[in-house]
Amino acid sequence: MLEIRDIPWDKLDTKWIYISSLGGQSELLESLILHSYQHGIKVAVNPGSGELNDRNRLHKLLPKITTLILNKEEFCILQNIDHQSDQAMINTAKAIETPIIAITNGNQGAYVIDHQTVYFTPSSSTAAIETTGAGDAFGSGLVSGIIMEWHIIDAIRLAAANAEGVIKHFGAKPGLISLQDYQQQPPLTVMKL
Repeated sequence: MLEIRDIPWDKLDTKWIYISSLGGQSELLESLILHSYQHGIKVAVNPGSGELNDRNRLHKLLPKITTLILNKEEFCILQNIDHQSDQAMINTAKAIETPIIAITNGNQGAYVIDHQTVYFTPSSSTAAIETTGAGDAFGSGLVSGIIMEWHIIDAIRLAAANAEGVIKHFGAKPGLISLQDYQQQPPLTVMKL
C-alpha cells in the first residue's frame, strides 16, 4: 500500500512506468501520471476497480497516459456505459486521447487501438486451466513489445502469447513466457480491422 510520501520522486529516472491497481489511491495515481508526464516518462496504466471508481479524475489523466489497459467490463465502468457491442466500444475508445488502448475480453479476444487503427487478436484455442492473471499478462506483454520498439502487431502477438502461457497453468505467474520462449513459437493471429 504505497502512499505519495513513499515514492522517491527525485530518483524516478526511467523511460517507462507501469501502474497497476493502487488499492483505490487515486491521488497517488494522479501524482505518478503527472510526474511522469512532466518528466517525459511514458506511462502504462492498468487501473484497479478503486481507481475506476474515481473515473472523473482518471478521465482528466487519459491524455497524459501512453498506454491504457482494461478489460471490457472495466472499460464500460470507466466510460460509464452499459455493455455495448464491440463496434460501439471501439468507437468510444477511438475518441479517447490515450495513444494506445488495449481492451481484453476473455475468451472473445482482445482489441488494441493505436492512434485510431484497430487491431484484434482472437483468444487462444488452448483450453484454459485458469484465467487468473491473463489480462495482466496481456498488458505486460504488450508494453514490453512497445518498450522494445516493436511494430504494434508484434507487440500484440507477444501480449497474446504471454496471456496464452498463463491460462495453461494455475495462478497468475506460472506460464509467463520469456522472450526466448516467444521467439520459438509460431506467430499468433492479429488482424487489422
